[in-house]
Amino acid sequence: IVFDGAHLDGKQSDASRAKSRADALTQLDEAYVAAVAEGVDEDDITAKLDIKLLRAANAIKKDLVHAVITDLRESGVRYVVAPYEADAQMQQLFNEGLVVCCLTTDADLIIYGMPLVLFCKSSTWIDGNCRYYEASKLARLASPQSPLVRLAKAHGAAPTFRIWAALVGCDYGTCNGIGKKGALAALEAASAKAATGTELALDDVLDAAPGPNARAKGRRKKKKTTDGRDAKICNWNTAASMVLACYKHQVVYDTKMKESTHLSPHESPPLCCGALLGGTTIIPMHGDDNGSNDDNSGGGGVAVTDV
Repeated sequence: IVFDGAHLDGKQSDASRAKSRADALTQLDEAYVAAVAEGVDEDDITAKLDIKLLRAANAIKKDLVHAVITDLRESGVRYVVAPYEADAQMQQLFNEGLVVCCLTTDADLIIYGMPLVLFCKSSTWIDGNCRYYEASKLARLASPQSPLVRLAKAHGAAPTFRIWAALVGCDYGTCNGIGKKGALAALEAASAKAATGTELALDDVLDAAPGPNARAKGRRKKKKTTDGRDAKICNWNTAASMVLACYKHQVVYDTKMKESTHLSPHESPPLCCGALLGGTTIIPMHGDDNGSNDDNSGGGGVAVTDV
């Protein structure tokens, strides 16, 4: 079991998650007051509240994480508290040869490079049904229908999906104004310059990106200045480079060396990738006594060691 750790500076979704939680709490408060006004018994109010709002308003607190960890210890289940993101930590466990696949609820692990990922939405955890992704099967696809899958087959799944995430938006940022259609067109244009089996060059992709002022059919073409275009590409490059760095060089915990390290080596990793913290983790464990935030609601995952 892998737990999220500290907030990663490069992650931009936490603010929106906090706002969504606050909005859900406000709606629940209003629903509670209305139910009381209707004379509903307090013991029955919870049953009348929207389950989706209850989930959205919930935050995983430190004491709950500690309780789960205590149960895991008593049950002999191995666990890791990531310095930052659980997804990056699960990729590190795979790199160390400790796991063969991961069970999660989103596609981030594909972008990190995990070759086998099992997807379970929260509503399907109970019956155990899930979908799975297997990177090795990309090479066996004769003619993928999806243009993005074709590009992934030709230039590597994780490298291609990382650039796609940077162009259209992810937890670590986005290239504003490109959009999905523009992103796909830019990837295909860069692919035309790249040999099969090689990774797409970010510079080639951004040079081909149309941006928000691209000419629509039947619309008069606007005059563009070179300086404006260069500035736009520079901004995209900054945003995309941060996204790629977070996916490739994020700080993780090396369970063999017993110290934090980068997911892949980097001479001078940007601050958005996190700070090396020695052997400590955000959730005190095995004698650590460093503090942590009360809200650890980012999530986590399951790393499967024996399938």
